[in-house]
Amino acid sequence: MTRRAAIASVSILLGLAALAGGWAVWWHLAARQLASSIDLWIAARRAEGYRIEAVRDPIAGFPFHLRTRIAAPSAAAADGSWSWSGPDLAIEAPAWAPLHIAFLMAGAHQVASRGHHYDVQAVTAGGSLELARDGRLDRMSLLAGGISAREPEQPPATIATLSAVLGQPAPDPATPVPTSLTFDLGAETIQLPPDPRLALGSSIEKLGLAGRLEGPPPRGLDAAALGAWRDAGGAVDLDLFTIAWGPLSISGSGTLSLDGTLRPLAAATTEIRGATETLVALAQAGLMRSNDAQLAALALALLTDDQGRLKLPLTAQDGELSAGPVKLATLQPVVR
Repeated sequence: MTRRAAIASVSILLGLAALAGGWAVWWHLAARQLASSIDLWIAARRAEGYRIEAVRDPIAGFPFHLRTRIAAPSAAAADGSWSWSGPDLAIEAPAWAPLHIAFLMAGAHQVASRGHHYDVQAVTAGGSLELARDGRLDRMSLLAGGISAREPEQPPATIATLSAVLGQPAPDPATPVPTSLTFDLGAETIQLPPDPRLALGSSIEKLGLAGRLEGPPPRGLDAAALGAWRDAGGAVDLDLFTIAWGPLSISGSGTLSLDGTLRPLAAATTEIRGATETLVALAQAGLMRSNDAQLAALALALLTDDQGRLKLPLTAQDGELSAGPVKLATLQPVVR
């Protein structure tokens, strides 16, 4: 080998060694950033009053991946009104983008709310997270399938597919009531346990909600927590809601909050199909008096166009749910 060739070979080797060393430093910095962001998010939720339990494994996956596992994760409201625990959470991110995280969480979950306990199984469940450097959840997407949920000694409810996209906008000090959460939720092919009170049947074809949670998130589901959320300007702005259930199809947008006695307070614009068939089903199930259903059907028929569409304002006020001029139901406080 000539002297020039030897020098070139040594230079290449030194360059590769420097590159490898630089990449090793980068990987460890990225691993530290991922670990710090996860820990910051958990600490922020604990500071808000949520009870979070999570044991994070050290970051592994060198040289190109960042992998960790959160063992036996669980979360609960400060007042104990709801809780969740699930399987180990597998987390992975590329070393060059440590805050763009993929996760898997298929398996058995336990959910409790207001004295009810549910065993939930998800055949598939996974998605992605985008964390901000301050630990805020920039965006989360989840897709799950083959879901079943049951209370002890009860038949299960099933959901073929469930999707969710959530985000925490960056705080804006100039906004009196900040947006604390954005959401886009969907579920398809829902099968409920048989129940004679389900006037529209036990199969729901589709549910969807997209919008924003205004004001700080409620710290629980009891009367005190929901009242504090309402008093702080709490509201749910729905850009779109959809439901397809038996003969009924509804889509619309609106705003939902709570009144002084924690009854629903809402104003929405809706497009409804199948209104007459729905009223008949409610009467047949004993959930509405037959005469009231007939009168309501006559009134709504006058407002329905030639394509079967009914465009109505939907309001909840003073303890009454109304569709246009027609009173549909009396509303009770969501919690006492």
